Order: sequence, then C-alpha cells, then structure tokens
Amino acid sequence: MRDDRGRHLVLLPGLDGTGRLFDQCLAHLPSGIPTHVIAYPPDRKMSLSEYARFVTGQLPDHEVVLLAESFSGLVVLTLLAELGMSVHSVIFVAAFAEAPLPFLLRFTSLAKYAGRLLYHMPDSVFRWFCLGPDASREAIADLRKAMQGVSPE
Repeated sequence: MRDDRGRHLVLLPGLDGTGRLFDQCLAHLPSGIPTHVIAYPPDRKMSLSEYARFVTGQLPDHEVVLLAESFSGLVVLTLLAELGMSVHSVIFVAAFAEAPLPFLLRFTSLAKYAGRLLYHMPDSVFRWFCLGPDASREAIADLRKAMQGVSPE
C-alpha cells in the first residue's frame, strides 16, 4: 500500500504459485496503490525456507504490507520467524499455520498425477477443496488456467 510513507502492497499467491488469481483483486484496488505480485518458480520444488528467501529477494526497497493468500501464509510465517524480516503489516487471506486437512498429506505422493486429472475434475471438487461452495464457474475456470502452468510436483 502506498501512502505518504511509501508503503507497497505485495501479494503472495496460494498453492498455484502464479499470482494470476489476483487479477480481479488488482482491478478493484484504488488507483495510486503500488502493488507487486510475486510468482513462485513453477519448475522446481522448494522448502518453506527457500520460498521465504525467494520472497525476500523479490521485495521492493520500500516498506511493505504483505498479503498472503492460502499457502503463502506458511511462507510469510517462515519469513518472519526464520529470517526475522520486518514488514509493516501482514494480511492473511484464507491462510493457515498448519495443514487444514492433515489427512490429505498422506496423498501428496499422488500429486504428480493430479495435473492430468484437473481437466476432468468436476467443479464441485474445486468448490469443496479450493474455492468454497459459492465459487462461480468463472473462478473455477481461472483456477484451472492458473494451475495449467504449474507442475503438480
């Protein structure tokens, strides 16, 4: 966010890692708010510490307000704890400090097959696990599109 002290709003994406799902949000922000969307590298596996260091290297040289969506909540918590980074404030959006559905962690080895299934999953699966019961078809289509460019691994 920018005000007379020069703050920037930095948006960190959810599990898709692309930042593309912020497009509608950015379109509705008041003009004059400098924003920076950080996209995670789509081609490699990273630990939370590596994500935190990656984010730190992408931050503008201004005081920042971090908006951490979903998965990025863990990244920001790691950034603050491990790197001792100071930010003006953090906005957690649908974020969590531990796995919200821990039983699903048993199935992470199957994630590499998920990419092929995304095109065939019913909208109800995306509503249940990702977007909520009132998600529009447009929101689901946006999520599918964002996930196309990301390795399931």
